[in-house]
Amino acid sequence: MKNLIIILFIHLCFLSPLKALEYNASLFGCVSDGVTNNTSSIQYAINFIAEKGGGKLNFYVGRYLTGGIQLKSNVTIELHEGAVLLASPNFYDYLKNSSGYALINAEKAENVSIIGKGVIQGQVEPYLTQLNDLILKGYLPDNKEVYMPSLLSFTNCTQVKVDGIFFSNSPAVVQKYVGTNDLELSGQIINSKVAKDSKGIVLINSKSIKLKNLFIETSGKGIESDNSNQFSSVEKCILPNGKPAL
Repeated sequence: MKNLIIILFIHLCFLSPLKALEYNASLFGCVSDGVTNNTSSIQYAINFIAEKGGGKLNFYVGRYLTGGIQLKSNVTIELHEGAVLLASPNFYDYLKNSSGYALINAEKAENVSIIGKGVIQGQVEPYLTQLNDLILKGYLPDNKEVYMPSLLSFTNCTQVKVDGIFFSNSPAVVQKYVGTNDLELSGQIINSKVAKDSKGIVLINSKSIKLKNLFIETSGKGIESDNSNQFSSVEKCILPNGKPAL
């Protein structure tokens, strides 16, 4: 009996740190009503997890409205089935990074992931309505394309994984990767046809790229890649007509 207790104690000691790496978004004040702006709460959660050495931020059933957030090294976002990250329609909720505006962006980050069966959804029409109004009133220069955010934008990152997510209605490029190495994109559905020339995935100067099981239906090009990219593998990446996306 004594040996059994010791074994159980050791098991719990090793198990506890693993459990400590899992965080529920609601613990940081995130509200899933589709109305409350969660930008600061989500960013606080990401910063907290990164400072603790990394871990996973879990979003469960609901619609989490958010503006632009910065993903940091060793942090995974998991959108469970029924969870939606809903992009804010307010231009001022986004911060500009080196590649432009984005809902989720990361720069010089390592070991970052966005996984699960949830949805990342833009709000093209209300965003455009507000943006046009700001331009008409002279608050912003008349250069609309500059202010159109991607849903994801990663620059100079390594060990990036995006798996299983449904992407919908991006105001611009759905996903953009610049100088990103060891990139794995898999099991995704990308549907973005509302905005004009909304490209699915843009790859620039990236290496060790793995693409698998991607279905892309967009108003612009499915996958845009130049000669600077290096692919490890490309499997079952198709457009609605059944043709390869790349």
